[in-house]
Amino acid sequence: ETYERLGVALCDRAAERDLKSARDRRVFDFELAKDPMDRAAFDAGFDVLHRTFLGYPASLASGRGDRFFRLYSDVLARHAAPGAAPSKLTPPEAGWSVVCYGLVRHPEFHLY
Repeated sequence: ETYERLGVALCDRAAERDLKSARDRRVFDFELAKDPMDRAAFDAGFDVLHRTFLGYPASLASGRGDRFFRLYSDVLARHAAPGAAPSKLTPPEAGWSVVCYGLVRHPEFHLY
């Protein structure tokens, strides 16, 4: 549980820092798409995170991209909904942060 909490904190802090910066990115080493629901842009960013946390291309994990895109889309919709609770992250940043949480919690993730 301690590692999970550290991972969640890492994801939130990296989303705040990396996705708002044009350089010196550590975790989210990609540009946010102008259209946050662009599946091709999601797949490219997801591949970066998948390689970072699990060490291999997302294309080798059958169906995983679909499940994580649904997760991302759900979070994006919740954060963009009228009356949504205020957040320090924009809806796309929150979506990416939750995708990061999922990879940190994934059974294939190992801390060395």
